[in-house]
Amino acid sequence: MAGKRLRSRKSEKRKPNCHIFIFVEGKTEEQYIESLIPIGENRVKIFFEKGKRNTKLLDRARKIQKNDNGFIDTIDEIWIMFDNDSLSPKDKDNKERVKETFEKASKYGIHIAYSDQCFELWVLLHFMYDVTQKNRNLLLKKISEHYKNCNIRCHNNDRNDEGYSKTDLPTEELLPRKNTAVENAKKLEQYHKEYSNTINPPPNPYTSVYKLVERLDRLFKE
Repeated sequence: MAGKRLRSRKSEKRKPNCHIFIFVEGKTEEQYIESLIPIGENRVKIFFEKGKRNTKLLDRARKIQKNDNGFIDTIDEIWIMFDNDSLSPKDKDNKERVKETFEKASKYGIHIAYSDQCFELWVLLHFMYDVTQKNRNLLLKKISEHYKNCNIRCHNNDRNDEGYSKTDLPTEELLPRKNTAVENAKKLEQYHKEYSNTINPPPNPYTSVYKLVERLDRLFKE
């Protein structure tokens, strides 16, 4: 990278001017991350990359990392957020792409917030802990049930009721439950360490979004 690399912060306290770039593939993810950022906070930049999945999202992040757009002097960390929702568990090619993305990201010093089956698992963890494998439709059903029980309404929902809506994430209701989601995600990760043979990445259900959430929390306290 022409003598320029992301600065390591492993052995020193991060400075207040730390900048984090986050690349996301979905608007729901973008909406959630934006809700975590305090008003006036300018150390986090979100890139919405519609249609770019795992390796392509990493390629886009890598271009920025290599200073193709003149940002490198302001970047301390790069994160990519992607999931596995539209792909068959039997899709061997996809498994290899996901594995390749993790390996390349580690090589380039890029962090990953990954969900299997999809980001909605992270949303569900705000309400409950569950190790049962779920496809996207079942996740949406479970979230909608919790919305109804908690009287959470999504005004942009097609049915205009308590059902889940990707275009109207009720972040004001989710954020007070954020710590619950973090703890449930950690429990899920520990479950896979104990009972799963696949750990890079772990299988459905799994999400590492909590790592990005905790990182941002630390940043905003500096």
